[in-house]
Amino acid sequence: MKHISAHIKRKAVATRETERGELMEYFCAELNKGRLRDGLGPISMGRMGFMLAKIPTKDLY
Repeated sequence: MKHISAHIKRKAVATRETERGELMEYFCAELNKGRLRDGLGPISMGRMGFMLAKIPTKDLY
């Protein structure tokens, strides 16, 4: 007998796209252009999230 999860249809690709994620990708891309030109390492998505976590939510809007 198969497990019940074998009978449940799932999405082909699980997408976790959010407005915040799109903004983070945009800002990472824009900031990294200047950083790479200046010889600095690129900012990763994790680092960008860590920096944004310290900004109070009311200041983001």
